Parts: sequence; C-alpha cells; structure tokens
Amino acid sequence: MKLLFIGDVFQERYEETINQAAKAGVEYSSILFQRRLLSGFAALHTDVTVLSAPAVGAYPKKSRWLWCRHLENSANFRYVSFCNLWGFRNLSQTRALRAAVRRFLRENAEEKIRIYAYSAHSPFTAAACYAKGLRPDIRVCLIVPDLPQYMNLESGRSRLYDWFKAIDNRLIARHTKHMDAFVVLTEQMKEKLSVGDRPCMVQEGVMLDIPPAAEQGHPGDEKRIVYTGKLYNRFGIPMLVDAFRKMDDPRLRLILCGTGDARDYVIRCAHEDSRIDYRGFVPPAEAAAMVRSADVLVNPRMDGGEYTKYSFPSKNIEYLLSGHPVVACPLDGMPPAYRDFMYCFSDAEGLKQAIRSALAATGQGEKYRAFLAYAGQRLTASRAASHMIEILGD
Repeated sequence: MKLLFIGDVFQERYEETINQAAKAGVEYSSILFQRRLLSGFAALHTDVTVLSAPAVGAYPKKSRWLWCRHLENSANFRYVSFCNLWGFRNLSQTRALRAAVRRFLRENAEEKIRIYAYSAHSPFTAAACYAKGLRPDIRVCLIVPDLPQYMNLESGRSRLYDWFKAIDNRLIARHTKHMDAFVVLTEQMKEKLSVGDRPCMVQEGVMLDIPPAAEQGHPGDEKRIVYTGKLYNRFGIPMLVDAFRKMDDPRLRLILCGTGDARDYVIRCAHEDSRIDYRGFVPPAEAAAMVRSADVLVNPRMDGGEYTKYSFPSKNIEYLLSGHPVVACPLDGMPPAYRDFMYCFSDAEGLKQAIRSALAATGQGEKYRAFLAYAGQRLTASRAASHMIEILGD
C-alpha cells in the first residue's frame, strides 16, 4: 500500500527561502502539524509520497513570488509549480496538482493507494476527488484543521475577495461529499462537514515527543508575559494589551510577535507603555525562544463567535508542552479536560486575574503533569497516524 499526502507542507531546509518570500508571515502551526503527522507515518514504516503546493501567501500582497517554482523535488517529496497571482492561484494549483496526481497514479498503477488531503483547500480537495475519478478503488481521508467558511476573516476584506471565497466554499462542499473519512479538531466540526456515518476521528493536535520542560529563562526580577501568533482583533489581542496596561507593576513585561489587523493597535500601545515589547513577525526558532523565556504564556482568544466551536488553537498545546503556566479561555470546541491544564478566564477582568494567578505559580505543578499524562495518551504522532490508517479500513 502507498500513501499520498496532499498539502502545503515544506521541508525545514526551505524555511529561510519561504520566509524571505513572505510579506505577511507563514502559518507555521499548520506546517508543524503536517510535519509531525508525516513523522508519525514514517514511524509506522509506511510508504508515503508528499505532494505539496507550498504555503506561500498570494502575490502581490502576501508574497514576493509571482510564480512558485523555487523548491526542488526529491523521491518522496514533490513540489508543484504554480502561478501565485491572487485570484488565479487556486486554479493554477489545481491544474498542477491534477497533473502530479496523474503521474503518481501512473507510477503506482498496481499499488493500493490511500490519500490524505490536508485542509479544506479547494485545490487539495479537487486533486483528491480527481484521483478517485481515475481510480475508484482509492480511498481518501480529509484532514480539516479549520472550516473554510471561518478562515481568513480578518477585517478590511473586499467584496471581490468575499465573492471568490463564496465560490471556493461551494467547491469544497461539493468535494467533501466524495471523501471516505475525516480527521477534525473538534466534535462540533462533524455536523458542519455533514460527515454522517462516514469514519471520523477527533485529533486536536499532534506532538512528536514530550520535550523537557523549559526552565525559567531569564535573569532578574522581570516577569515576562508572552503571546506568539496572529495579531487579530477577533483573537482578543486588544483585550490582552488593555488588561496588561491595567496591571500596575513595573516588573511586568508583555512580549508579542506576529502580524494581523490588531498590529497597529499593539504598536501604538507599545509606544505609550515601555513595558510592551512588540517584535513583529519572527521565524519559528525565535518564537520558540520567546516561549522558553516566558514566565506566563497567554492565549486571549475568547468564546463569542460561532467559529470557536470549530477551532482548536494549536498554540495551546505548544504552550502547555513548555511547562510554563498557560492562561487561556476554554473555547466551546475544546475538550473539557483542558480546563484542568490552564488558568482559565471568561472575560477581560478574568483575564487579568488569571494572569496574576499564573504569575504566582511556582515550578512545574499539577496542571503540567496532568497535561503530560493526557498528551501521552492522545497526541503522539504515531498514535494519530495509526488511527488515520485505521479509519480508511486498513
């Protein structure tokens, strides 16, 4: 049996190349999820070929590349070339992926094929459906980290963008009818995807190994409150900044990185309060160093929009694995067990109080040990990969 993985993952050796091409950052949480899942398949000694339309934003607003054709293929890791022009890139990716699928099926005409498509991105779902059309015996599992109707919803969108997105959502809905199995991040996503009686597993995240807990990573009396990720208004960034500014303690420092529609507000507040340190978009290694040096890690995203039922912030897992206290809101789509692992809040005043409680915590406490026990049972890459193979009937 051969597995074909269709997604936008790229190898670590191309991180610098991709970062230099990006104007608005790269969605590294998605890349890490895919890399870890592929490591899980490798640990099971499965024969996996990766077919990737690499994650670069559309030209000209989010990328410097008009054409994506800068990455070299290897035997089991194949990149497709496509025109990256906004409004045309999805069509170009679809055509390139269909051609690559045809080639893969010709090379493996006598093999049993299973396909895993990562994310509800129309070129990926279209390529998977195309493969099933050529070979009806092929079974496909769609991995859905986010529902398409709740993706890319930052403020300032144009009517043209919304028109394109509506067409894209209809295409994806048509494609999902032909999927044989699903992997989702929350239970509530099943209904939105009309899974029905098809096999479906909930996997809110994937990790490789349990890393050693980070040490309290900086000298002196300074207390670092850290956020890494997208700076969107709907993710509660202004609320976090405002709550911090009401904490009248000169030892406290709020460190943020990332980009988004709340960026200008963060910059303005940083000019007004010297305790706020905004570092812009940083590469993954630097973001990881920020997490290690934290005293408290905060994810201010709150319940309130319907989308919170259908998302699981991957940064919660990364934060919890650090061993530092984590402040977060228990979103509707989050398994109830996570309430025991974090300092929880439900409003702006509660956020401030949760940060104070987390700052008062010392050492690696019960919350961290409880999360490690949970993660070891549910989140390892090999377990996730094994279950994903099982739900396709193999």
